[in-house]
Amino acid sequence: MQTTRRLRFLLPFGTLITLVFLASCANQSDPKVYISDCGAGISERPSSITLACADGGISLRHISYSAWNSKVASGSATLLVVCREVCPNGQTENHVTFSLTNPKKSKVRELVFSKIKIYAKSILYNGSHSDAFDIGIE
Repeated sequence: MQTTRRLRFLLPFGTLITLVFLASCANQSDPKVYISDCGAGISERPSSITLACADGGISLRHISYSAWNSKVASGSATLLVVCREVCPNGQTENHVTFSLTNPKKSKVRELVFSKIKIYAKSILYNGSHSDAFDIGIE
């Protein structure tokens, strides 16, 4: 009889502990991943990324993210290419989509995406075209 009373008391207590444990596991999210912007620091979900660090001539602006996790980030943006002597108005702007991949540990021990692939429709390439870049990590 006493054993039955103890079980009735311990069973709800054990269930409560299990639920708290499961809830704490569910709240653990993927590790944060950042993007390095040419020595200007690392940030999470920046609204712009400079791709040509030497002169700043290629960048993504007005970024909108459709996905972001510890393995890949993707979205759409305006690709700005500064080409002072070749392009009308000294620059071109194209709507592109992109994916960030290959997270690596940075010098400050944070995960930083190290590759970007940009997809664009282009008259020059007769349809769709993509380019991949390594992104420096700090």
